[in-house]
Amino acid sequence: HDSNWYPDFPTSAEKAISFYEKTGGPTVDGVVTVTPTVMERLLEVLGPIDLPAYGVTIDAENFIPIVQEQVEEKYDKTENNPKKILSDLAVAMLARMSALDDRKTLFGLAEALVRGLNEKHILLYARHAETEGLIDQTGWSGKLLPTEKDFLSVVHSNINGYKTDGVIDERIAHRSLIAADGSVIDTVSVTRQHNGGNTPYVWWNKVNADYLRVYVPLGAELLSVKGTTWEFPKEPLDYTALGFQRDAGVENEESNARIHEGSGTRISEENGKTVFGAWVYVSPGESVTVEFSYRLPFHIDPDRLRSGQAERFSVLYQKQSGSLGSKLHSEILFPEHWKSVWQTGGDLIPYGRRLVFDGDLAIDHFIGTALMRE
Repeated sequence: HDSNWYPDFPTSAEKAISFYEKTGGPTVDGVVTVTPTVMERLLEVLGPIDLPAYGVTIDAENFIPIVQEQVEEKYDKTENNPKKILSDLAVAMLARMSALDDRKTLFGLAEALVRGLNEKHILLYARHAETEGLIDQTGWSGKLLPTEKDFLSVVHSNINGYKTDGVIDERIAHRSLIAADGSVIDTVSVTRQHNGGNTPYVWWNKVNADYLRVYVPLGAELLSVKGTTWEFPKEPLDYTALGFQRDAGVENEESNARIHEGSGTRISEENGKTVFGAWVYVSPGESVTVEFSYRLPFHIDPDRLRSGQAERFSVLYQKQSGSLGSKLHSEILFPEHWKSVWQTGGDLIPYGRRLVFDGDLAIDHFIGTALMRE
């Protein structure tokens, strides 16, 4: 419960294993995670599943609202196992899968599973180093990716915000502005639209309480922030007085965190990235836009360009594992008298000195260019 804090899945998986073992579970060899999106896609292939004990028939269209209603309201309060419907549904789905002999249906199931892996709706972690290496090579490990140049990953954590992430639409706009001296200023804006408020489900009609983290290249300098909420919640318990053990990773992160004076944004380092963290709230029927501006820790060498050599600039956009994928608008802007002699992942705007990408973050995206003097 709540162990999935780190966007680097191997780190979160180890935390989940640790808590599982400490609460009486056996030692395990690895972790597999599956999001509701995978269940919906499997149900599209398998068709409706009857659950007589609950008086419902579940299909791809009603899976989320029915299961959410059972988990939030209709579970047996005496038994106090609100997610039992999920395990019962899984058993029924596996029984139907095992009885299949239709190649088209089997192919559809395989396609849904592979798509889930590629879009990070299924993540795999193995404690066996060689096995984990193979998983990582396929891109199915959920590892926070290293990169030589620019990087962006926008990560949301719903903290007492009910299930409102299910009715949030998001757009991310990212701009890298390269100056004539080779320095680079990035601006990222995150717009969240809350579509709840008038749904039949109370958990979709609440304020969305989000702890937003923006992962950028290590050493990036935060310049300005707009749209966040200044908030520093007090610890609910006196952990020291009660003799709690301190998690080494959490303690290291907290002890090295800095506070941005103008906005209260927490600046920390994690998995080789600089992290900007802040609270963001949006009410039903409303939208909020958060903006971070920061200077990158590296620059383009103008002397190399003047000598006739090319310089590379690129951005790796890594989606948050388990998310449906935000809308993404990306721009790389470079100075007058510079030109792009090669590009990938985006469209070069003629005479505009801009490399532009518009799409969905259903998967990771890499956008890059090689620059020279005209």
